[in-house]
Amino acid sequence: AEDLINMKTGEVYMEAGETIKATMTRTSGAGTPRVTVSRYTGTAASCNTALANSTQVTGTTATVAYLVTTPGIYVISATSYLNNSGAFSYSLATSY
Repeated sequence: AEDLINMKTGEVYMEAGETIKATMTRTSGAGTPRVTVSRYTGTAASCNTALANSTQVTGTTATVAYLVTTPGIYVISATSYLNNSGAFSYSLATSY
């Protein structure tokens, strides 16, 4: 299923062997999009360790894909690269 959302984080339960894909596109403003995937393991601090992240440092689109190896709750975070360039709007498309 595909989904368009406007938020900073989202979570989904995934089984081993499934893939999380996310594409973040800046729709206005000047920030550089960045998307990360982390696994929730019982504490908020567990979401601070990215398992996968988009790698671009400029541009309007960020993409990430992560093959799940351990079943559990995964968190997709939408931010800007180094919190640069102030406010911007974005869309985030996900598929699982």
